[in-house]
Amino acid sequence: MRIRFLWASIAALLIAALYVCFLKEPATQTAPDMAEGARPRAATAGSGDRLPEVAAVTPAPVQPDVAEKVRLKIQADGEMAAFEAWSRSYVAADPAERAKLVKEGVKLAEARRPVFKQLIKDDPKAALQNAVPMVVRQKLPPEVLQQLEKRVNQTGALWVKMGTPLPGEELPTTPLLFREAEFEGGQFYSAYVYGQRAKVQSVSGASLNGVAVDGAFAVNEAPSRTLEAGEVPPADKPAVAVCPVSGLQTAADTLAPDAPLPETIPAVETATQIVYFCDGAHMVNYNEALLLGEGSSGGAFGFTGLLPAAPTPALGTVKVLAIPMTYADQNAIPATEATIYSTLRDVSEFYSKASYGRLTLIGTVCPAVKLPHNEAWYVNRDTSNGGDISGTSLEHLHARDEARKLGFDTNDFDSLVVRHNGGPGSYGGLATVPGNTVWGAHRRPRHLGA
Repeated sequence: MRIRFLWASIAALLIAALYVCFLKEPATQTAPDMAEGARPRAATAGSGDRLPEVAAVTPAPVQPDVAEKVRLKIQADGEMAAFEAWSRSYVAADPAERAKLVKEGVKLAEARRPVFKQLIKDDPKAALQNAVPMVVRQKLPPEVLQQLEKRVNQTGALWVKMGTPLPGEELPTTPLLFREAEFEGGQFYSAYVYGQRAKVQSVSGASLNGVAVDGAFAVNEAPSRTLEAGEVPPADKPAVAVCPVSGLQTAADTLAPDAPLPETIPAVETATQIVYFCDGAHMVNYNEALLLGEGSSGGAFGFTGLLPAAPTPALGTVKVLAIPMTYADQNAIPATEATIYSTLRDVSEFYSKASYGRLTLIGTVCPAVKLPHNEAWYVNRDTSNGGDISGTSLEHLHARDEARKLGFDTNDFDSLVVRHNGGPGSYGGLATVPGNTVWGAHRRPRHLGA
C-alpha cells in the first residue's frame, strides 16, 4: 500500500507539467425557482369592520372530482410543490379515484424530473430532503415511479478527480474538482456531495446511498439511510435484529413480513442489510463505525512516521509509466516519445531537488496504443453528457489493457499517465486524489455525433 497522500502532489505536478495552467472556474448555476407562486389572499374582516348583509344565499357550485381539484390546486405551484400536492391526494384517495389520478401524476412527475435533477447538482442535501418519502413511494403506481428519482444504496467507490485547465485559460480561483461514484458492474454516476462526503479524498468500499436522476447522484453524508416510520422495510436485504452497538435483542423479531415499521423501532438500511437498534442514539455510533471501515481491506497495514499508510514513498524512487493513446478513429499520436521523456525528465529533476536527492522519478514511455472504441463512444456515453459510464475512467482502463498486451505490466509502476487528445471532460490534466491515475494534455472536448 504505497499509494495515498503525496500522490496528490506528484499527480498534480505530472499533469501540470503536461500543461501548466488552471481551469477557468465554471459559471455558477442558479437553482430553479421552486417556491410556491403567490396567491391572492382572501379578504378578512378586522375587529372594527362590519360585514355587509347578504340578501340571498348563493347556491354552492357543483364540486369537481378529485382529479380536477388537484389540477386547480397546482396551477400556481412550482413543479416540486405540484407533484407533492398530487401525491398527497393520490395516497388519500380510494382505489377508484386513484385510477383517475394516474395520468395527471405521470405528467407532473415528468415536469418535476428536470427540476429535481438540477437540485441534485445545486444542493444535494436539499435534494435528499425533498426526495419523495419512501412511505409515499411505496403507494405510487409504476407509471409514476418511473419518472421519479432512483433510490441508490450500494457499496462502491467514490472517486475524487482534480485537474488543471486547458491551455491558454486563465488561472482559476479554485481548481477543477469533480467526483464520480462507481458501483459493481460498471455503473457510474456524477456524484454531488456535502458534509462528510465533501472531503477531497477518494475512497473505495464505501457505503453510498442517496437519490439519482439519470447520471446525477446526490450522496447522503451518512453511510446508511434511516428507515421512515410507516415504511415497509426492503425485503431484498437480510435483517439484523440484534443491536450491533449494545448486543441486545431488538423488537424487530415481532414485526410481521411486509409490515410497516412502527415509530418505536429504529432501523437503517445499509448497502448490504437492514439493521435494527435497541436505541435510536446507537445509529450515530453505527454510522461512525461504517465510515471508519471504508477503504480498508480487513488485512494488516503498516505505518510510516507520524502518518499511517503513506500513499507514495517520500524517499527512494517513483516508477512512472506514460502511455500515449489514440481513439479507434484517430491516427495521429498525441505526443512523441522524445517529448514525453523530456517532460518526465523535468518532473524528475524537480523532485530530486525538492527532496535533496532523496526522491527520484523513473519514467518509462510505452509505444502508442489504440483504444477499442472511437472518441464519440467515450464522450457521448460519459456521465457528463447524461450517459451511463465514466469515459475518463474507461479510457484509462482500456489504455492500460493495451499496454499490457505490449508487455508493460502496469502493476510494476507507482503511477500511470495516459497522454491523449480529445475525449470526455474539459481539462489540461487530471488525476485521482489520492491515487496513481493521471490523464495528460487534453484539448477542449465536444459532444460528438455517434
